[in-house]
Amino acid sequence: MTTKHDALTFLQQHKLAVLSTQSTEGGLDGAAIYYVGKDNKILYFLTHKESHKFKNIIAHDTAALTIVDEKLQQTIQAKGKVAEVAIGQEHDEALRLLAKLGNKNSVWGPPVSKMPIGEITLCRFTVEHMRFSDFKSASLHSGAHFIDIV
Repeated sequence: MTTKHDALTFLQQHKLAVLSTQSTEGGLDGAAIYYVGKDNKILYFLTHKESHKFKNIIAHDTAALTIVDEKLQQTIQAKGKVAEVAIGQEHDEALRLLAKLGNKNSVWGPPVSKMPIGEITLCRFTVEHMRFSDFKSASLHSGAHFIDIV
């Protein structure tokens, strides 16, 4: 049986997610981000200020986050608020966490590193609801295991 500890371990072991934001025209946009977690309620990521994602965040601060592991057949889906982090202690601590992230096990660098040169900013995703789904042992009779983390 999947536990809350399994869900939190999944969140900490994975670093690549899709952030979905509402566009300024009212549609939806998805973007790959590398994130670090302060805990299960606060996640940080970097983005360019010129990106669609950041413009969307300024216009509509509500977003969704999806993390998937195809091999494990597990996912996390989260909803929350995104805000730019001002320079200060929280900013410095988050950048230290992001610097430790590295790309040792990744086949491609963070998406922000592939963007044209421009001003980069730090954003905070504050989780309002997060659900862990484990489909590996699911069957028509037992179904998937779902755990609300937050």
